Amino acid sequence: MLLSSVQKGIYEPLEESLEVPVKDYVPEKEEFPYVVLGEISSVEYKTKTTDGKRVTQRIFVFSTAEGKAETHSIVEQIEEALMEDELEIEGANVIMQSVKSESVWQADDGLFCGSIEFELLIDKE
Repeated sequence: MLLSSVQKGIYEPLEESLEVPVKDYVPEKEEFPYVVLGEISSVEYKTKTTDGKRVTQRIFVFSTAEGKAETHSIVEQIEEALMEDELEIEGANVIMQSVKSESVWQADDGLFCGSIEFELLIDKE
């Protein structure tokens, strides 16, 4: 349940800030560009005062525009949206949030792709 709350906490600021659709599932024939919430994972993070998790969410961008400019722009918008304010996660307090990595590339089929790895350190309420 906690991963679902984290994904919702990531989805909401993206949906509000981006001019392109943000998807968890991409139907066939979806128009480009769009953003997809990819895999999400967590590992335990416990200290004397914390009963938490380190959560990583991969976020993907897909574009058919010529060149990487549109994909770069969307990746930057995602980073701004996620780092502007502390995310609100139901059932948890955010200790830390950061963009761990970003990349942009051209796939073999000509599609331009971007990837963001976003990490949160949360303490369960």
